[in-house]
Amino acid sequence: MRLVAVVVAVAACGRINFDPRPGCDPRAPFTSIRPLGAINTVDGEGGLRLSDDELTGYYHSNHGVTGYGIFLATRASRDDDFPLGTFTGIGGLFPSLTPDRLTMVFDALDEIRTATRLTEADMFVGTTPLPNINTTGGEGQAMLDATARELYFVRTTPTEEIFVASWPDLVERRVTELDMPGSDRVPVISADGLTIYWSRFVIGTSEIWMARRTSIELPFGRAMKVEELDTPLDDAATWVSSDLCRLYIESDRDSAGSNYDLYVAERVP
Repeated sequence: MRLVAVVVAVAACGRINFDPRPGCDPRAPFTSIRPLGAINTVDGEGGLRLSDDELTGYYHSNHGVTGYGIFLATRASRDDDFPLGTFTGIGGLFPSLTPDRLTMVFDALDEIRTATRLTEADMFVGTTPLPNINTTGGEGQAMLDATARELYFVRTTPTEEIFVASWPDLVERRVTELDMPGSDRVPVISADGLTIYWSRFVIGTSEIWMARRTSIELPFGRAMKVEELDTPLDDAATWVSSDLCRLYIESDRDSAGSNYDLYVAERVP
């Protein structure tokens, strides 16, 4: 009885995120895809990265701002759409937050930058270029893993290639096992570090690819195209849920190539 009371108390404090819904087979194809609602505008949205509970998202958009800015949107339930977000005051693309939510990594002007805040209630301020990573070739599309152990990013060499660097000391290496003809973009690493999604640009279109590994100390295995999400236009993953059941993507599939919108694809249990 005492153990039950402790569990209930901890859950009431928000430390346990219990979801009674069944899981999925993480190796099964995605079976549905839908746009994410009013977060999508007549302009362009992309780079959505979410909190673990999938209720808070940072993303980039050019809606109502000069160039691209980083926006924040929240929702009450994972089943809800996202409303139109609010501008954070930071210009840039592909925001990614540390687990404590106090540092944001993003890209602007072909370099990776950081912004910080003292508490989650504060605005991000003080954008600074990330040391030891930026080169004249251009870097961007950075994503921190769930534990802030590694930072995945893209460097133009002159094609776009995926790199990974230890965090925060930033010792980097090229993820050569993913190399194939074309440009590799927007790396998205799973919470356990064992699955990676990215976008491969070949012959005028971007396609979603993925690879797996059995240990974070090993290279990724065979690259596989995510056929069920493929369209003749551009598609890229931006975030994957910790259970691998939902993949959030940016795509211009519904705008005839005129602008990107945000979607979620799901593996139904």
